[in-house]
Amino acid sequence: MAPRKKTDEKPAPKKKAPAAPASAASIDTGSPVDKPVLKKRASASAATTAVTSAASTSDDSADEKPIPRKRAAASTSDSVSEKPAAKKRAMGKPAATADDGAIDAAELILNYLRKVNRPYSAIEISANLHNKVTKAATAKILKDLHERNQLQGCAAGKQIVYHIHQDPDDAYTPEKLATLDTTISELRTDTATLTATAKALRSSLSSLNSTLSTADLIANVQALEAEKNEILYRLETLKAGKVKKVTRKERDEVEKEWKTATTASKRRVKIAVDMWKLIEDMVDGKEKREELREALGLDE
Repeated sequence: MAPRKKTDEKPAPKKKAPAAPASAASIDTGSPVDKPVLKKRASASAATTAVTSAASTSDDSADEKPIPRKRAAASTSDSVSEKPAAKKRAMGKPAATADDGAIDAAELILNYLRKVNRPYSAIEISANLHNKVTKAATAKILKDLHERNQLQGCAAGKQIVYHIHQDPDDAYTPEKLATLDTTISELRTDTATLTATAKALRSSLSSLNSTLSTADLIANVQALEAEKNEILYRLETLKAGKVKKVTRKERDEVEKEWKTATTASKRRVKIAVDMWKLIEDMVDGKEKREELREALGLDE
């Protein structure tokens, strides 16, 4: 039995463990009767520790769960508050629809037919409006207006022509038509008279523009006055005899020099003519001759 006691004494150093396991180990004397009691105590202590740890974790989780709920509530409230603002923005700027375009096209066609007051087909109306409204859309709009009795339409061959409703009260009597013809003839006469007057005024304006202006006339008068004063001054000087007279000898010398220069000039001209005749025979082509003559300066 001595070896068993040695093996039972080995768990003594385990006293550093927690209180419950240490007490269970110290009670263990190796008897088989006490072992179930120790196991029950150990399971009870483990259950209490598990309960306390679960409680602590549940408290922590309970403390942490409301935070994301608040955040979710805040985000949902923000999104809910943003939806009316988005709706207000959308209501502030109404988007253009196809119905608005159709109404504008219908108004355009009605205004055009009222203006011209003539029957036209859908193709002609679309062409006269410079394709602002397509042919298919024009035909559809005219059909709708005719069904709503805003236009009158009648078949003309394979097409249907439309026009504005004609009011019988707007018809003119023969007396009114005669008065209008008289007014038209008077206006034509006045127009012809005014046209002739405008033509005469334009011609007078062009003649006035071609003459000198007042400022130019004043400048020209001042220049002529200055030239006149200079000529009178020279004339008075000549009459007073203040100008130095040319002697006979000086006059003869000047005439002699002039004759010498004239003779030399004539000789040079003759030499140039003779030389050009020789050069002209050696050069082919009229353009080359003209270029060479211009380069030599013979025409100067």
